[in-house]
Amino acid sequence: MRKISIDLSQIKSYEQLQDILQEKFEFPDFYGKNWNAFWDAITGLIEMPEKVEIIGWEYFSAAFPEDSILLLKCLEEYNKQPDLKSFEILIK
Repeated sequence: MRKISIDLSQIKSYEQLQDILQEKFEFPDFYGKNWNAFWDAITGLIEMPEKVEIIGWEYFSAAFPEDSILLLKCLEEYNKQPDLKSFEILIK
């Protein structure tokens, strides 16, 4: 079973967040590093793992409230798509 662990407890900028997402999800070099590009990447460019573990959520959601909402919304919306294989979201 494939699992991605993303530690957001040390994020200091939006750019750093997007770099970590690109690295952990193994997005291609042309990844646009914005929320529209994130959605496009998870729904069409990569195969999602069975589990996505997000570490440091309390810090991240306090430091980046809008981005935390958008990240979670993208992941939850992905799981609602009937033509995509759903995955488990673990928030720690």
